Amino acid sequence: REGKAGVSLCTAIGQRFPSAVGCATNFISWSWRYSIKKFIRALQAYCQERNWNTSERFVWVCFICNNQFEWLQEGGKDGVKEFGTNLKKIQNVICVVDDVAAKAVYFTRLWPVFEVFTAHCEQLPIHLALMEDGQQRLLKMNLGEAREAIVVDVMAAKASEKNDEDQIKALIAGTASEINKAVQDLFTDLIIGLLKQEGPKAELRKAQAAEDAKQAEEARLAAQAAEDAKQAE
Repeated sequence: REGKAGVSLCTAIGQRFPSAVGCATNFISWSWRYSIKKFIRALQAYCQERNWNTSERFVWVCFICNNQFEWLQEGGKDGVKEFGTNLKKIQNVICVVDDVAAKAVYFTRLWPVFEVFTAHCEQLPIHLALMEDGQQRLLKMNLGEAREAIVVDVMAAKASEKNDEDQIKALIAGTASEINKAVQDLFTDLIIGLLKQEGPKAELRKAQAAEDAKQAEEARLAAQAAEDAKQAE
């Protein structure tokens, strides 16, 4: 945008904090409707679980990296082309999903569903970062419930910009059933894998919490007994 006012958030951040901006290592699939705090916490937890050095990780998030002045004020860009270019360049995809219930926002938004299906077709690595509310719900499920948790209807999904929605739906016309099945199967595998991984951890945390509570109660009773004995002397 040489000679024009307005830059992307990424550019503005880089001018103030140069070390905070770098070549993207992960493409983030998400929804603009998310709580930003919950979105950031999900990514932080994802990095912590993998012992990643966050100073070496740079994520491509459309809202931050796209210049919204160009997209919203100057007639926009070809979103499908721009997204495809970035996806293929970055390759590693992290899907930040809000929930595993029917009301999950992620699967009602057209862009995330289209993004993950495209990544699947390109055979790119796809990973799941589930928000805390979704994780809590998942840990209460059995495997049968987890297998039925994800429901995708790409033609019912919406985009914020009608032009985007019309363009994507025209592009995928005739393949909706294929997309629905591919995305459902992919996320079903991801959440079952997460459930198998986190389930035992949750049981250990629960057992440890019970043991800590027991020890605390024993210490309280011992202190109370000592105080009673002291007063009786």
